[in-house]
Amino acid sequence: MDFTIEVERALRVLDGAILILCGVGGVQPQTLTVNKQMIRYNVPRLIFVNKLDRMGADPWSAIHSAREKLGICCAAVQVPIGEDERMRGLIDIINKKAFYFDGANG
Repeated sequence: MDFTIEVERALRVLDGAILILCGVGGVQPQTLTVNKQMIRYNVPRLIFVNKLDRMGADPWSAIHSAREKLGICCAAVQVPIGEDERMRGLIDIINKKAFYFDGANG
């Protein structure tokens, strides 16, 4: 189902948004449409790369895809520790701190 009209209505009133990219597939066709709508309504956005625990996930490829296909100047502020199903946590570059996905809150 196409949610283009609903997304347009929502973007008109937002102060900001999170654009979610697939860690395996990168920028997908609907992402291009939503990004164009965000530009039209001057909605500032953060990009979140999802599904990094899946086989074939590559956050650097997703970031490169955003730069190439969306024309966005972007950089990672968090970096995963490990790849695909071996992902063990992440490093917060800004705060220089590692977070591991283990223990009671993992």
